[in-house]
Amino acid sequence: ETGMTRLGLQVEDVDTALDELLVVESRIRIVGLMTHFATADEPGSDFVSKQLGRFDEIRRKVRAHALFVGRELLLHFSNTAALLDANFHKMMRRENGTYVRPGAALYGMYPEAPLHQSRHALGAPVESLRRAWLRDLNVVPTVKGRLLEVMTFASKITNVEVVEEGTTVGYGRAWTAPRKSLIATVGAGYADGYPSAVSNKAQVGINGRYYPVAGNVCMDMTMVDLGDPEGPGSEVRVGDEAVLFGPGGISAEELAYHAGTDFAVVMTGIQGRVRR
Repeated sequence: ETGMTRLGLQVEDVDTALDELLVVESRIRIVGLMTHFATADEPGSDFVSKQLGRFDEIRRKVRAHALFVGRELLLHFSNTAALLDANFHKMMRRENGTYVRPGAALYGMYPEAPLHQSRHALGAPVESLRRAWLRDLNVVPTVKGRLLEVMTFASKITNVEVVEEGTTVGYGRAWTAPRKSLIATVGAGYADGYPSAVSNKAQVGINGRYYPVAGNVCMDMTMVDLGDPEGPGSEVRVGDEAVLFGPGGISAEELAYHAGTDFAVVMTGIQGRVRR
């Protein structure tokens, strides 16, 4: 425990714990240590240095104890934010870091990257998911600009209908058609993990174009405004794929932004009933 206040031994408890362990089970040998950074995703954080200082103090205590075997301890302390930061790479080499444990990077995500609100026009073509903001981060050159989202949350269009101007949509009549409009129903809702907080905010990717959520997200369904019945949305058919996030739609970061949460919450919130 170096500062996360979650799991692990405090610096002041290490000696006692090792002595007790030696008495209870003398056959155990310690070959490695791990800790977790609380602020690795905050560039220039002084707290990381403090955590490393505590970690080094624990390392010295363990190395001096009879339970330690070998020449060097295996050290495990870098998450995705640390793994992709060039300054952290220098620190890892200096601190002899042995292992890393990427989480977000495995899905092509950069943790806590700055995301400005994206407003996609109705029917606008879906753009590349390469992140322009990666150019402004101090990212390790081998991955700079190459993190691409690999997870897709998608469903199918279950209904398409024309509604007149002034027609209200969904619970609470939260959306009113500003014109004669095509409304599509997507077969996914908050019970599947699509956040209700994105009602009237997010966009859905259908046939390579963005279309906004119309009204409140329902438990099992979400309605989408396809625009003018004579526009590009007129090509949408029942059975077409609707991308809620991922390649072909908005990113998980964007969806999380609209929901007022973190992309990890969105990505891990997909419910078990959703087919993998």
